[in-house]
Formats: sequence, structure tokens, C-alpha cells
Amino acid sequence: QLHKQCPQWKFEAVDTGLDWGTVITKESVNGVNLVPKSVDDARKSTAAGAYDWNTNTWTIYDGSNWVAANSGYIAYYMDPRNFLNDTYIFMFENQSYDPSYQTESGVKTILADTFMSGSYTCPDTKKKYTYSQTFMDAAKKSGVSPYHLASRCRNEQGVNGAPQSLGTVKGYENYFNFFDIQAYATSTMTAAEMGCKYAKTTNPTYLLPWTNQYKSIVGGSIFLGTGYITKGQDTLYLQKFDMVDGGNGLYYHQYMTCVFGQANEAISLKNAYSQDILNSAMEFKIPVYNNMPDKLCPKPTSSGDNNNYLKSLSVSGTSISPKFDKFTASYTAKVNAEVSSVTVNANPLGKSAKVSGKGKVSLKTGENTVKVTCTAASGVKRT
Repeated sequence: QLHKQCPQWKFEAVDTGLDWGTVITKESVNGVNLVPKSVDDARKSTAAGAYDWNTNTWTIYDGSNWVAANSGYIAYYMDPRNFLNDTYIFMFENQSYDPSYQTESGVKTILADTFMSGSYTCPDTKKKYTYSQTFMDAAKKSGVSPYHLASRCRNEQGVNGAPQSLGTVKGYENYFNFFDIQAYATSTMTAAEMGCKYAKTTNPTYLLPWTNQYKSIVGGSIFLGTGYITKGQDTLYLQKFDMVDGGNGLYYHQYMTCVFGQANEAISLKNAYSQDILNSAMEFKIPVYNNMPDKLCPKPTSSGDNNNYLKSLSVSGTSISPKFDKFTASYTAKVNAEVSSVTVNANPLGKSAKVSGKGKVSLKTGENTVKVTCTAASGVKRT
């Protein structure tokens, strides 16, 4: 459909060689993919460590607002088939610099309604630059698309700017970090403070220390280029989900933790492009996985919770091994050969959850498998 709609666009399949189930398991590790704690409970993880069943609270992983994403929500954003339309396709756009269609006027469009729409004066050198020209200089020196660089800063800093892009972080005045590189919260420092602490270090390769806006944008772009683009992570999708081994392994080298950050940036990119740009030979790289589900991974939309765990599980006339634990999904039980049936008792932990597969079970001689499924209020199932 996209080929028909935009015949000038080029599409390349990126064969990751990775198993879909393995990928989702790796990306579902607590803290790797986050969502704001204000989202529907169906989109938040209730895995061990991510949620406290006793206090009904989620573990905070960044700042004061971010919690672990539910694996189903992660699968939705990782399934490329969900984003093959003329807007979200831009999360797959090749982010390398191409001067044939990436222009300063296009950068101005991206920055038009932000604090970066005009010019600035460097606090140390007193030189004056426009932000649009700065991003073009950054593209030429880093090999990264200026459109990607501008929309990445827009997404990181917001339309009004954050302290680390305004040079106003307390204790780090006039230090800048437009790309929020190394900006993560610790027990003693905010993400902005950590980002400016990095901006204060010395590394000529990245123009550090970043004592003005120009050095931060150009140096940060070089960091992004050498750290991601040249390692094969040359799309928004691959920077969010590390599915290519550019010499640093898999699943780890990921630019952001927000599970839908790449989708937001795709919208910014699309809105920035003129019709002439959209009519050019743009290139998109779509990842392909082994053993993907036949149907598209759905987006969790219910406001109900994801509590699909059992409160108790037992089998009449015998004990189960190991001892029941809500996070354990597989058990064994033994009865004498003459026993023709048993009763499986199972109760849900969530008030609105439902259990199927329990009750009287007829037995044949030998091994019998009984599947008990708990369905949460949100519809997610656990067997």
C-alpha cells in the first residue's frame, strides 16, 4: 500500500535473525522500557520487582514519574507491522545525512514553534548563531540527518526548553546538553544535573566541555553519529530497540527508555517535511524477525489492571511442587495410578480477574497436563 501511495520511496528489509519471543523477553527486563505512571494500568508491568502487590504501587525507574512497561505494550511498539503507514513509517527512515533533500528550510520547519526557532548568543564566546544553521553544521560534521537531530532535540527539550538546554541547571550554569546524553537520575542527582555533569567533562572528539549551545549541539551530534548511526542503529526504531550488533551486543545500547519515544519523534519528522521532500526518494529500513505472531500485536487499551496472577493454586488429595508462588507458572503433582480424577482449585489475585481451567479433571494413566488460565481485567492472560 505504501509502495503504491509513494512509489518513489525505497524500502529495505533488515533481517535481524532474532527470534521474536526472545526479543520481547529481553526488552521486558525491568527498567529497559518505561511508561509514565499516569498511563492506564494495562500498559504498566506487574512483573516481579516492577510492582508491589502489598501497597499497589509501581517501582519508579527514572525521575519520579516513569515505571516499567507491560510486555504486551512493548510488543505493540516493537511490531513493525503496526507502523507501516505514511506517518509512523518515519521511525524507520534512514537517519544518515543526505544533502539532496535535507535543507536548512526543513530544519526551520521542525524548530518553528520552539525556543530554537531563532538565534542565540554563546555565553562564553559571545558569538551569535541561528539554531537552524547550527543543526546543518552538526549534520555535515556528524553524518547524521539534520532533521533527525532537530527533532531529537525538540523531543528531548520540549518546545520551551529545559534547564540543560537553557544553561540554567543549578550548580552547572552555562553548561548545555541538548541531546540529554548521560542524563539519567540517580539517588543523589537529577537527570538534568547528571547531563550537565557530563557536559562539564573534557573530550575534544565531542567538543566537550559543552560551555555553549553550539558545542553541545554539534558535539552531541558527533556523539550520536559515532555512537549509533555508524554502528548500524541508523533509524529511530533501531536507536530505541537495539536489534543490531554494531560491536556492542544486543538489547543494551538504547538511546531512550520511553517505549513510545520513537513514535513521537516519527510524527515530528513527518510534520517537518515539505511536500517536495516527501516526494523525494526517501529510504526506510524495516526490521524483520523470526517466528513473529500471525496477527499484529495489539495495543493494550483497557483501563483495567493487568493483574493476571493467581492468589492460590492446589490439587485435591495431593501437594504441588514447587510450593505455590504467584510468579511461578509450572508445577507438578503426583497421585496413585487408580485415581481417576482430581479437582484443581485456583483463585485469582485481582478482584476483577477470571480463572478458567479449574475444577474436576479426568485423568488417564501416565502424564496429564492441565492448563489453568487467569485473565486480568485488561484482557491479558497468564497460563
